[in-house]
Amino acid sequence: MWMYVGTYTNKGSKGIYGLELDESTGKMSEPKLIVETPNPSFLAHSTKGDRLYAACDPGQFGGKRGGGVAAFAVDGKTRGLTPLNNQPSGKGGNCFVAVHPENRYALTADYGDALVDLLPINADGTLQPSAAKVHHEGSGPNKGRQEKAHAHSFYAAPIGPFALSCDLGTDEVIIYRVNDQPLGLTRHGAFKVAPGSGPRHLTFSNDRRFVYVINELDNTIDVLKWDADAGTLSPFQRVQTLPAEFHGTSSAAEICQHPSGAFVYASNRGHDSIAVFHVDRDTGMLSPAGHTPVGGKQPRHFSVDPSGRFLVAASQQSDNITAFRIDAEHGTLTATGGEVTLSQPVCVVFQPT
Repeated sequence: MWMYVGTYTNKGSKGIYGLELDESTGKMSEPKLIVETPNPSFLAHSTKGDRLYAACDPGQFGGKRGGGVAAFAVDGKTRGLTPLNNQPSGKGGNCFVAVHPENRYALTADYGDALVDLLPINADGTLQPSAAKVHHEGSGPNKGRQEKAHAHSFYAAPIGPFALSCDLGTDEVIIYRVNDQPLGLTRHGAFKVAPGSGPRHLTFSNDRRFVYVINELDNTIDVLKWDADAGTLSPFQRVQTLPAEFHGTSSAAEICQHPSGAFVYASNRGHDSIAVFHVDRDTGMLSPAGHTPVGGKQPRHFSVDPSGRFLVAASQQSDNITAFRIDAEHGTLTATGGEVTLSQPVCVVFQPT
């Protein structure tokens, strides 16, 4: 199974790397540089996997330093990446990119500039200039991290005309209505998490009925009901990502649901673990099912492969990537012994199958 890894490029890495995971052993090949590009800190595939988009945090766009998104064509045989084009968006450094389910546009978030944006995607995968910049405003009680708004992610709803953005600085999941002609954003509403929580990322449940929001600053997950017709979020559960006996410093980072829908995983930076949760298929509620040491420091991002058999984690501070086998019945993780070294890996994505 093939993976792409985004890196920060200020300590030896040069861009986007590729490596393979052996399905029989769980071992990984040595990362090789696929394409040079500055600070590709978040990656997202098109629906068919024939395009890859990278949020650059920050990079050089139009001769000026700032945030933006780079587009690449994926060679289905060699897994090589051919640069298509790039577009600037924001000045503070883009930290996130996602792709609309029908590949109509890329959604991006700029943390420093407190900005979300839509970049239309052409039929050939190239990006058009910004179509819908919106700046967030506000602050939160954590003066060190919430002195102003900080847009951290931006997702298209699986169906319907809505998009959701986690703002770490204002403690909000902001809901936008996406307007078609012309393409634009209208603020539709917001869900306010507990003060000081710092929402970072989210994932829609596989059945599209729930949203799981991971809060960076207080290490929690908010479980919300999603009404796709009304575009509203309703809270009904809040769980901790850390074990009760841990009293050190940690911050939550990534969250995803297993392809089967039976488990949710979340990463802790500081505790340096992956938290495992069982999912009640009827209610969407989470039940803690343990923590697995990630084998590195600061697991900023991880991904589950499309078959649901492996989880691979990228640890930014220890410069390594580690692989785990997933127990199909219980969702628990067992280290495969697969580990590779790469300077500042910050995002790992499997090539869609």
